Amino acid sequence: MRLIVDKEGSGQQDLFLKIDNSPAQVFITDSYYLADFLEVSAEEIQMQAPQPATCLLARHLLHHWEKQITSWESQTSLFLPYDIQDEYIGGFLLTEEKKGIQVHYAYTQDLHGYACTAAEIVQAFAQKKIKLETAEPIWLLSQEQVLAGIQWSIGELGS
Repeated sequence: MRLIVDKEGSGQQDLFLKIDNSPAQVFITDSYYLADFLEVSAEEIQMQAPQPATCLLARHLLHHWEKQITSWESQTSLFLPYDIQDEYIGGFLLTEEKKGIQVHYAYTQDLHGYACTAAEIVQAFAQKKIKLETAEPIWLLSQEQVLAGIQWSIGELGS
């Protein structure tokens, strides 16, 4: 899983998440709500200039995912939010299996991008307060593959 940013984007369809394992797929979404969702202040975004704010926000999202994965307890599922929209929040549901991590695209209409933070969705998911709908296809990845993709993505965004 690698996150690629359109650095010239406008907050609309400027994030691309690529999964290379069969079947390869690219998920395109907006960075529009990420600042509020990740609780990144306007001051921090201004300090980022001249680099696009989208790069800062993508790095914050990737670090959030990395923290979630590295503190993940076995025998549980994990939800990595990615697609933050008015009507729903989508992302990737990771479930530990004997042969690796099963990854589904999943979404919930119980929470909305304009009214939720990353910390709130972690808590709601842990307390089973949201219902996730999953979609095909399903990928089988290793934790090392997921973390390597996150690290690659962070490296491409620079500091």
